[in-house]
Amino acid sequence: MKSTSGRISVQNRQALVSPATALAKAHDLTINRVMSAVLWKGERLAGRISLKALTGIVTTGTVAEYEANVARRALARRTQLAGMVKAALPVDQRTPENIDRLTTTLGEAAGLSISALQAAIREIVGTSPAAEVAS
Repeated sequence: MKSTSGRISVQNRQALVSPATALAKAHDLTINRVMSAVLWKGERLAGRISLKALTGIVTTGTVAEYEANVARRALARRTQLAGMVKAALPVDQRTPENIDRLTTTLGEAAGLSISALQAAIREIVGTSPAAEVAS
C-alpha cells in the first residue's frame, strides 16, 4: 500500500515505529513526539524519502529542531493574539497587564480559527465593563 499524499510511504511510516520507540525510551521522550518530529522533518525533504534516510533522521537533534519549531509557532500565535487583543481594547484599557491577561485567557482556545478568535475577543471586550477589564 502506498501513500498518495505524502513523501513518506505507509510502509516507511510503519517501519519507523521501532527506531522511534527505541529513541524515545533511551531519551525519556514520548513516541508521539519522536514520530511527529521525524515525519515533520521527512516531509520537508525533497522528493520521496527512503527508509534508510528516514532512519537516519531519527535523532534527538531532529526532536530538538521540531520542538524549536513548535515553540516558534506558539510564540507567533501568542504575538498575533496579543495584537488582536490590543487592537480590540479601548485606548485607555491598553495596558500590558490587560493585554497579557486577556491574551492568556484567550490562549486557552488554541484550536480556534482567526475569525472565531476575533469573535471571542469582541465578545470579551464588548461585554466587559471598564472596571472589570482593568481588574
